[in-house]
Amino acid sequence: MTDTVRAHAPSPAPTVVELSEQYPEPEAKPSYWRSRTRSVAKHVALIAFGLVMLYPLLWMVASSFKPDALIFRDTGLIPTEFTWSNYSDGWNALLHPFSHYLINSSIIVLGSLVGNLVSCSMAAYAFARLEFRGRNLWFAIMLMSIMLPIHVIIVPQYILFSGSPGSTRSCRSSSPNCWPRTPSSSS
Repeated sequence: MTDTVRAHAPSPAPTVVELSEQYPEPEAKPSYWRSRTRSVAKHVALIAFGLVMLYPLLWMVASSFKPDALIFRDTGLIPTEFTWSNYSDGWNALLHPFSHYLINSSIIVLGSLVGNLVSCSMAAYAFARLEFRGRNLWFAIMLMSIMLPIHVIIVPQYILFSGSPGSTRSCRSSSPNCWPRTPSSSS
């Protein structure tokens, strides 16, 4: 067998019309001053919009230093009279000091964080390393439960936990065997 080398004829050079259709001329850039003016106008509009959005927050912070009688009478941002008692009154306004509720929230958050971390780590290990029958089905069920919005599960979760032993709503008046028993109940 002999190899034949075919000689290719060189393609003709493109014409100016073909080149202009392939590569259109770039649009003329706007002048320096026009682009600079647009940029400054955009920034001024954004700063003005930002100040409009921040004003209510600034007014609330300024009003927290005013006495109660001046909050709605003096609408300016700079208070004429300063008072620090609003913060101590707000901290102690409820049945317990605010720190009590802050500690309760921290305990709940840390407990749910640790519980979620431990249970999710164990489930992830099982799905990643172990081979078992129905693994794909259980993995799909787990993914579907993760993808449910909290609004869908909050009411059933409340019903589940409100009827559990130890909750304040676990005792129903129609139930003769009510747990936990209160000291006033006789058996």
